[in-house]
Amino acid sequence: MKQIMDVKPYFLVLLLFACNASAQELCEGNLGDNIFTEGNFGSGQPNILLPNPNIAPGYTYTVNVPPNDGFYTVTNSTMNWQDLWPSWLRIQDNSNDPFGYMMIVNASFSPGIFFEQTIDNLCGDTDYEFSADIINLIRSNMNGHIRPNVSFLLNGDLQFSTGDIPQTDDWITYGFTFRTEPGQTELTLTLRNNAPGGIGNDLGLDNISFRACGPSAFIDTDRTIFLCESDNEPASITADINVESFSIQWQISLDGINWTSIPGQTDNVFFHDNFDPGSYFYRYLSATSVVNLDNFKCRIISDVIKIEVLPLEYSLKDTICEATPYRFGEDILTSPGTYVGDFVSQRGCDSIVTLDLAIIGNDLSFDLLETDPACVGDETGSIEVVDLSGDRPPLTYLLEGEEVSGPPFNGLGEGTYLVEILDRYQCSAVATATLNVPNAFFINVGNDITLEFGEVSRNIRVNGSEAPFAVSWSPADFLECSDCLLNRATGATNISYVVTAENAGGCIATDTLNVFVNANEVNIFIPNVFSPNGDGINDYFQLFSYAQAVSEIESMAIYDRWGGLMYEGKNFQPNIEQLGWDGRNQDEFVLTGVYLYVFNVRLIDGRLIQKTGSITVVY
Repeated sequence: MKQIMDVKPYFLVLLLFACNASAQELCEGNLGDNIFTEGNFGSGQPNILLPNPNIAPGYTYTVNVPPNDGFYTVTNSTMNWQDLWPSWLRIQDNSNDPFGYMMIVNASFSPGIFFEQTIDNLCGDTDYEFSADIINLIRSNMNGHIRPNVSFLLNGDLQFSTGDIPQTDDWITYGFTFRTEPGQTELTLTLRNNAPGGIGNDLGLDNISFRACGPSAFIDTDRTIFLCESDNEPASITADINVESFSIQWQISLDGINWTSIPGQTDNVFFHDNFDPGSYFYRYLSATSVVNLDNFKCRIISDVIKIEVLPLEYSLKDTICEATPYRFGEDILTSPGTYVGDFVSQRGCDSIVTLDLAIIGNDLSFDLLETDPACVGDETGSIEVVDLSGDRPPLTYLLEGEEVSGPPFNGLGEGTYLVEILDRYQCSAVATATLNVPNAFFINVGNDITLEFGEVSRNIRVNGSEAPFAVSWSPADFLECSDCLLNRATGATNISYVVTAENAGGCIATDTLNVFVNANEVNIFIPNVFSPNGDGINDYFQLFSYAQAVSEIESMAIYDRWGGLMYEGKNFQPNIEQLGWDGRNQDEFVLTGVYLYVFNVRLIDGRLIQKTGSITVVY
């Protein structure tokens, strides 16, 4: 694994080496080798790089995470940091390496220049690209945090400013290109931090890159060329780059990783004339001059082309199950042995194939265990494979002729299913499973009912083909409860109740009960005489309603014949005598005579009605 060793201080060149994402100008052609060879910060299993890498002058390195303002660390992940700042992202480095390192900076500083570095051994009159992967560590849903903002200068001249680096919860590649002056071999890079100190200004940095940039260096052909071993006509590949303006050098690799320059191959056309079977990878280097071509800091690398030379002769070993036909060209083979055939590949190459064919016996067998669907019409059935023997993995499972994953085979309805299993040699066995229809689950809540307004029904019972596990009534208006097997309804308005029941197996059944109500007839009785003499008989004046027709008496007012208020009651229930008027006015019994009353009555269906009349008081 890579380890960071003797990392140069110029790593901080690209700390926030970025331009505004909408204005950045990354190289549109091909790139050269990365001059910052350790710009990915290396790799290692420890979560925090223990030696101080000394890569950030002006900052303090820390292994105590998360870093405070003015501190930085090198880590492969913030995922397991126990005390991560609440506003920070939990991230890994921006690569496919699970142990790759990145730089984490808590960069809260006053505005001003915080880095300046001179880079030498460059080439004049050459384009370069600087880039880096940067992430704003503040989560996108956090407000009120300062965003990193950096200006970039070359030799003291402002090139661009990043603007506020956004909170996107993701890495962003920032970079720009520039061209050195003729004869220029060095330059000074300066970074100026524009963001003020305070909450925020925190970032992650990875994959610093400083490369030569050139035109698109494609090879004018398909990316892979197939040749036959029997061919004798060389294949040509062409570099679509102007060799009058650029010098090139062809390179070859046998693994696509390690490259060797081909002596004397500097023209824009290269001829491959090696017909030994194998893979050959080609690319070319290019620069503005032969001198620059020798400097890895000044040259670019083309795309890669692969030439695949297909062999004339192939040897093949294969094994099949007994009684399984094997197609070999135009022949169908059923016996073991060695066979030789002439073929033409799909690439048009002649080939001689020697096949060593073996045949094995079919010992594959199995049984099935069925589970019927729980409910009528549903797909909760399953089939399990048991007592499997004689198999040679990997296995292929077919259900009704379709390849499926498993077993078990779930989500099945009632019916008959054919199961076939094939092993690696195409030995197979079949079995049939039948999933049966379960007994139907149903409920019944009886016939529709008709009620008078306010009348309470008889008990309504939920009956079923088996005892329900759970019951629900919808809507629950004017019912004693919403989940009872035995319920009662109060007549308030025409309504349809849907009763849903579930049995122990999870099957659902429903039934509907319609309740019809004569809501136009509201049976209310108000006496016209009472005697508040304390004899226990007719001592109170009260409103009486049929059953539960009245929800509440919102108010009752008693007046004498001149309109004077003698009594007022609010928000009480009907039918309870003691809640009515006891014949008193300010603790004194009123005189015998006729009095007027006004009742404002709220019915159970929400309607508000008024009842008026007279009441005679006698003693």
